[in-house]
Amino acid sequence: MENIDAWVNRAKNNEDQKLRQAIHLILLAISRDKSLSQTLALKGGLMLAIVYSSDRYTSDIDLSLLENAQKMSKESLQDTLEKQLKAVVAISNYDLELMVQSIQDRPKRNPTKATFPAYKLKIGYADIKKPNAVKQLKNKQSANIIEIDVSFNESVSVYDIECFKLEGKYNVLCYTLEQLVAEKYRSVLQQEVRNRNRRQDIYDLYYLLDCEIDSLSTDETKKTVLNKLLKSASGRGIDDYLHSKAMQDEAIKTRSLEDFNTLLQEIDIKPDASSHEMYDKVKKYFESLPWNDS
Repeated sequence: MENIDAWVNRAKNNEDQKLRQAIHLILLAISRDKSLSQTLALKGGLMLAIVYSSDRYTSDIDLSLLENAQKMSKESLQDTLEKQLKAVVAISNYDLELMVQSIQDRPKRNPTKATFPAYKLKIGYADIKKPNAVKQLKNKQSANIIEIDVSFNESVSVYDIECFKLEGKYNVLCYTLEQLVAEKYRSVLQQEVRNRNRRQDIYDLYYLLDCEIDSLSTDETKKTVLNKLLKSASGRGIDDYLHSKAMQDEAIKTRSLEDFNTLLQEIDIKPDASSHEMYDKVKKYFESLPWNDS
């Protein structure tokens, strides 16, 4: 595991560094609150970048509320984050100011009928040495935005998470390696059902299978990955894909590799394999899971 200071220092330029510093402060704000730090788990591309040093990430912060945890109201979540952001900004040496710009239900329309609802927050940040940027921030019109997706009703328990140390006594929860891999595979299988392409998941899985292959190759780990995949897939409408040959489906492969070249253009370090070679490696691991035992 990488430490977050090293991740911040790997920024490509000043703009990227400010973004990473702002993300660092947001995670610190979450870690300082007793409720948020014990119920929200980091996942997705940003977790891959911070915890596993992946060179692919976006500015979005993806979080899941642990199952059976108390769901905060939008107002309570905003108030809590505002309070903790002020606290971390006050003791930080980053020369940044951060404020919540908005918080909304997702899906936006009729969220009470959504099966897997979420909140989407937008947090703005500004260099304190730039008065106009600070003014925009305070007027909730910041040009620099980090989006946070907080998902509810995910099948994520205390057995699916671990702690990632930020600094001192402050930690954030994050998915275990097995949970991360399982959910990446679930996203791949869901593409047809959700009518969307997930080009990043094949790259992320390939990356993890490359850098964490020793951990992922054991029989026990493969059993754990499969069990977590089956659990996270429950109720998602993908039962027809829960078998060892699912990734041989041409529709899934086509969606997975759609616009893959544009993804590779966004990555500084070019992979040593083609998109089809990456897919084949990810498929091979999927097929090696103990399906006959499930």
